[in-house]
Amino acid sequence: MTGRMFDPDYVAGIHKKLLKQAGIEEHVRFHDLRGTFATLTLQNGVDPKTVFRMLGHHSAEFTLDVYTNVTKDMQKETAGKIGGFMAEVM
Repeated sequence: MTGRMFDPDYVAGIHKKLLKQAGIEEHVRFHDLRGTFATLTLQNGVDPKTVFRMLGHHSAEFTLDVYTNVTKDMQKETAGKIGGFMAEVM
């Protein structure tokens, strides 16, 4: 680490190179990686307070509202939990 900020054009160049090496042909903005990180960490059980602190946001609510998406796996898992609960109470 240099201890200094990186020039945005330099970071963009590295980002493009990594996308190409990964075989990702569609355009993915560097900033989109924050949303992906937030969604995947929450999906894998990391608590929202930890995620919002790691992203440097002012609240967990902001992180959840702006940076996360509900995935199909999350919906399936939730449906399974609700189905299990309903089976118990009926």
